[in-house]
Amino acid sequence: MAAEHHGQVNPEALVPCVVASATGYVVFSSLMGTGPLFPQARPYHLHAIELAWAFLLGIAIGFGANIYLWFRKGFGNLFGRIPLLWRGLVGGVALVVLLLPARYFWAGLPVTEGGGIELVRQLLAGGTLPSHAVMFLALKLLATAVTFAAGGVGGLWLPSFTMGAAIGAAFDAVLGLGQPGYMTLVGAAAFAGATHESLLVPVVFLAETTAQAALVVPALVGSTVAYLMVRETSS
Repeated sequence: MAAEHHGQVNPEALVPCVVASATGYVVFSSLMGTGPLFPQARPYHLHAIELAWAFLLGIAIGFGANIYLWFRKGFGNLFGRIPLLWRGLVGGVALVVLLLPARYFWAGLPVTEGGGIELVRQLLAGGTLPSHAVMFLALKLLATAVTFAAGGVGGLWLPSFTMGAAIGAAFDAVLGLGQPGYMTLVGAAAFAGATHESLLVPVVFLAETTAQAALVVPALVGSTVAYLMVRETSS
């Protein structure tokens, strides 16, 4: 991911990143195998309608990403006024409060905890109501923003991927395209790309973790639209 920033590839960083990625993949696959992280029961197929929906999904992702970045900035300013000694405590209490509705309505499903791989897999399984997908998005968005503002150590890639998956799952539930999880994965890549100012990396990540070539073009469409919306808002 270090090779791409603001939608541009840095030639000087490209070669080291490619070497590091290839080395890491060889080591990881030798230990964990080569199966996809998010396997699907059947291959996806690309049709023109999916590109149209990916464009609209990109707009929704752009709005969602801007809301997330606004909360992250706002919480950062708010928590910045709290003494460092108490900042972690306040953040921990806020995370417990956010944990309660998730545990009450979806016991056993880690909505706010962790990076979000388990939640993404649940969304890919299908059957998620649009209202539940929106709740997943809200809880994960707030939990991630609070954790970051309170000084929590951890990456933002998987939480961003999960938030986008929640928006995409709402599209899947409403549209009923007959390809469960299609928009879920496209939304996941688009949200991660928009919030990390990257276009190619989330699409490559999606292709690697699903082994589904039919997702590449719709993911590029959704990621580009969402990325441009976030860039225009922040500029």
